[in-house]
Formats: sequence, C-alpha cells, structure tokens
Amino acid sequence: MEEKKKKSKLIVIIITIVVIIGAIAGTVGVIKYLNSPSYKYEKANKLEQEEKFEDALAIYKEIEEYENSKEKIKVLKRKVLNLEGVANLINNKVLYYNGGDNTILCQITFTENEATIKKVKFSGNGQGVLSTNVYNWDLDTEKIIVSEDLSIPYKSENENITFEDGKYFTPEQVTEGIQGYWKLRKTTYVLGRFITSEHNIYINGDKITAQDATEASYGYADYYYSDPEEKTYSLDIGNIKATNGDGTISGTFMGFNFNIIDNQIKVLHYDKVMEKTDSLPDVNSYSF
Repeated sequence: MEEKKKKSKLIVIIITIVVIIGAIAGTVGVIKYLNSPSYKYEKANKLEQEEKFEDALAIYKEIEEYENSKEKIKVLKRKVLNLEGVANLINNKVLYYNGGDNTILCQITFTENEATIKKVKFSGNGQGVLSTNVYNWDLDTEKIIVSEDLSIPYKSENENITFEDGKYFTPEQVTEGIQGYWKLRKTTYVLGRFITSEHNIYINGDKITAQDATEASYGYADYYYSDPEEKTYSLDIGNIKATNGDGTISGTFMGFNFNIIDNQIKVLHYDKVMEKTDSLPDVNSYSF
C-alpha cells in the first residue's frame, strides 16, 4: 500500500513538472512569436490599413530588413511628414551640378524610387563618361537624401520646388543661363607653329548661331573666317547639340558644352570656358 502511494506521488510530481515545462515552453513560444518579424510586420500592416501611420511606422523601423519594410518606412514617413506632394514634384526631375572641376559635370535624374547620377568630363577630344551610379533616394522636410555623401537642400511652396541657389540647376535654368553671346580665343600648336583661333556663338531661345575665325598659317590672308550659321539646339548631359539632318554635328557647331562654375551657368568650347560678350564680330573686325 505504502509503495502504491509513493508511486502515485511520483506520477503526480512528474505530471506537474511536465505541465509546468509545457506552460513555460508555450509562454516562451508566444513571446517569441510576438517578437518575431512576421508578427510585427502583420501588426504594422494592419495599423497601416487603419491609417494609424505613426504607429505602423514605428514598428516597421524595428524590422527594417524584413520583407519590404524599408519601402514601407519611406512611404509612411512621407505620409506622416506630409511629404507625398514634394515626392511627386521630385519624381522625373533632372538636376545638374559641378563635379568638382570646371571640366566635370554631374547630372542627377530622379524616378519614383531611384536617383541616377551620371558624371561626365569634357576634354579637347570631346566628352567621356566617368561614372554612372544608381541610389534609392529619400527625403525629409529640408533635403533630398540621395546617399551618405549627397543631400540636396530644397524648398517647397505652392506646388513648386526649388533647390539650393547656385549649386543645383534644372534644364530650364540651364537654358536660361546659356542665353546670349559667348566668345573663346585660344592658341594651339599645329604643324610646328602656334595658331590662334576665335570661336563665337549667340544663343537666343532654342537657336544657336556660330561663327569662327582662325589665324592663317600660310598664304597672303591674315585669317580664315566662317560665316555665321544658325541652327536649333538641344541640351544633352553637358552638351549643347546643334545637329544636322542626319544627326551629325559639323564644323563650327562642334564641342559646345555647359557646366556650373562659380555658382553660374557657363558655356565651354570643349574643355575651355568661354566668356560673355555683347555681339558677334564683323568679318573685318578680327585681329591675329
């Protein structure tokens, strides 16, 4: 009889221990589930659907690397800070800025989620692409965050957006900035002697007029002169392109570029900065 009582007590103790262990395991399992990324994601998604954006944002930030939480964070942050309108204004924007040298230009193109930065360099042989990089951009109430190294200050008012004065320019601002008369006089070493040439252009609206004169290297003439010629131009990344009907660029229209130098739009002929002037020279006014 005594032996049976002992066995009964032992069974009760074992059952109790098993129940306790099971309860603890269950509790741990529940706690683990409640702290799992999948549960938090589900909870945040529900809060988002209920338009409790701040609460949802806080949870998505806890699981930033889970599923598409990073994109959710970006979207909800814009909702919470009322930046959706600003984001729409930035989408499809193109900006130009100096790449660290008079001959280096950067173009940044925004899409809904990405910013593509293309960097080009101008030389006496034309233009070369130095790099092309793509970033996922974001923004706060004062700046567009492109990367760790690049943030662009902006101001938004009445459905218009402007960028830091003197540093970032839109294509429209570039078009405005290159208007007028531009001149470059340079000397190059050709066939054993130095030859001086002068290049002049006049940009008016979407038209460019070009003419040039080059010091004569032989014969009785003082210089050779090309008559002014007008064409319609377009802007490419750094290029002021006035093409022929077949898409080529000829003679006096070759090599014209633009960059942002000293907070202003400047025109270059290949890699040389042109200066502003007030007219196109007359055929007889050149002197070499």
